[in-house]
Amino acid sequence: MKNKEIDIYIVSDTHFEHKKIKDYENRPDNFNELIVKNWNDIVKDEDIVIHLGDVSFGDEEVWNKYIPNLKGKKILVRGNHDTKSDTWYIKHGIMFMCEELIMKKYGKTILFSHRPKLNLSEEYDVNIHGHCHGSGHRDTTLTNRHILIALELNGYKPQHLRKLLSVKTKPN
Repeated sequence: MKNKEIDIYIVSDTHFEHKKIKDYENRPDNFNELIVKNWNDIVKDEDIVIHLGDVSFGDEEVWNKYIPNLKGKKILVRGNHDTKSDTWYIKHGIMFMCEELIMKKYGKTILFSHRPKLNLSEEYDVNIHGHCHGSGHRDTTLTNRHILIALELNGYKPQHLRKLLSVKTKPN
């Protein structure tokens, strides 16, 4: 029997319970529930989800309302709003957390970060990041080696890594 490859999904800036993000990014009123539904419709329990930061706003009650109900094994690349201790995140369902993550996958060397790396080293083929959202709320000049993961641009759904790379990184 052939081993099935584990699917890897990428998501960023869920901002659960962040009242102002709704206005900043013109999110629908039910964006919290929409993210949870879409996530669980796509991700399976055995899949890996790399969250590129800014998970939620609020206390433990907000976190516990959403994160335990999300499928998959979760890795957190910390965002500017992810300020709790490593121990706290592990205790609350994150299997690993870091400031940046480097992965060699599908013939690419990928740098995962919350904020885009603007002076991207040649050692990386691509920088997959969040933070900028997509509305111009944080205008940044990105190159063809940057892939912005913004829920607002992706139907509020996690993105499959293999598909993302095959669509976004065509040779020049």
